[in-house]
Amino acid sequence: MSYYIWNKATSFHRNLITSRASLNKKYTRKSKVFHVLLIGSIYLVSVATIISIINYSLITIVFDRIFTGVPPIMPISILIGIISLLYLSKKGYQSLTSYIFIALLWLPAAYTSFRWGALMYQSIAIYALVIILSGILINSYASLSTTIFTGIFLITLTVLQHNQLISVDLSWRQHSEDIYNAIMVFATLGAISLVSWLYNRELRHAIKHTLKSKIALKKERDSLEEQVMIRTQQLETAQAEKMMQWQQFVEIGRSTAEIFHDIKNPLTSVSLNLEQLYKLHQGKNTFSNKKIQDALRSINYIGQFITATNHQIKPQQVRKWFSHNKQIGQAIKFLSPKATANKVKFNNICSTNIKICGCSSKFYQVIINLISNSIDSYHDHMLNSPRIILIKTEQDGNYLRIFVKDSGCGITLANQSRIFNPLFTTKTIDQGTGLGLSIVKSVIVNDFGGSIFFCSQPNKGSTFAVTIPIKK
Repeated sequence: MSYYIWNKATSFHRNLITSRASLNKKYTRKSKVFHVLLIGSIYLVSVATIISIINYSLITIVFDRIFTGVPPIMPISILIGIISLLYLSKKGYQSLTSYIFIALLWLPAAYTSFRWGALMYQSIAIYALVIILSGILINSYASLSTTIFTGIFLITLTVLQHNQLISVDLSWRQHSEDIYNAIMVFATLGAISLVSWLYNRELRHAIKHTLKSKIALKKERDSLEEQVMIRTQQLETAQAEKMMQWQQFVEIGRSTAEIFHDIKNPLTSVSLNLEQLYKLHQGKNTFSNKKIQDALRSINYIGQFITATNHQIKPQQVRKWFSHNKQIGQAIKFLSPKATANKVKFNNICSTNIKICGCSSKFYQVIINLISNSIDSYHDHMLNSPRIILIKTEQDGNYLRIFVKDSGCGITLANQSRIFNPLFTTKTIDQGTGLGLSIVKSVIVNDFGGSIFFCSQPNKGSTFAVTIPIKK
């Protein structure tokens, strides 16, 4: 399931990135074509402006005739407008400048149709260029809208001119074609060809880049899937090892309980016999009497240790009122051998004997885990000061507060947010399962309705604070 979710998440993220990249590439492709057209238009309009000025000067000044062609002010205005568009486009106003550019191309064609006839071939060629540019620089809807609008305009203008409602200069039809008109038509057709070639070139580059990106993404996806599969196998192997360890713990617990039961019966018999022997020698200050007392104390200690161990191995799931001090005392006795092996001493400061309601074995398990972790914090930790674990309880209104404090290795900042997660552990597999603090938090919150907090500093120690409501 985790692999499936990961695959879906990465697929969605990959598609999102691809779509965004596709939009950016499309915008860049249009921008490149647009800039080339603007620069080319600047050159062409500059030439047209020069030719228009020369023609105007020759006809009006040299030949002293009326100039019937396009006045020079029009190409000059168009040239200034195109230069302004190039500047705005490079400043980031791509969409706005595209619309203005289309309008600047369409208006001269409309003026030509209006003055010299709706179906003049130069204007028709320019209309074709405008329609193609609308589709390339804006979108297909703009191209369709431009086509419809231009068609309606030409039909209307033709009807008006045919019915002589608008005057039109058709003198150009009576003259033979000149080289100027041929150049203008050729320039318009060349512009159409240039636009198509530029767009197709950018489109081919985009397709090649997209194919390369898909190949790279496929390789990355395959690599990620392989890493996820390897990690999943590692986690499954680790969980299987922990399950085997837990099964071993269960078997060891059962065997230990049976062994302790077999040991306790002979100890009880020996204890009774020693008590009878002590009564027989009571009043006699003999060396044997002292030895009997020492033996009774040792047997009593072993009996308490067996009781505490049985409490840990076979917990009772019964809710009742119990003394928290007694459970803490039994936990300390149970962990005394471990503490002695690590040269750790206990400082048990308990308040008045407060009884709380709940499962005593679960409370005992909480204390065992907290104290055991504190003992482990001193393992391989070089410390000159005494190794002491402080266990302190106090009543705060209707709450019992329990503090377990040590001066061990502490918890690193990177691990502090994960210590209550199941299966998380910094110990080796033979030292811990990663379930201790997870169980502690679950028991405190779910079984006793309390809370647990901690503060820790690396190499300075940790303090765990448990708060349990006292139900009356």
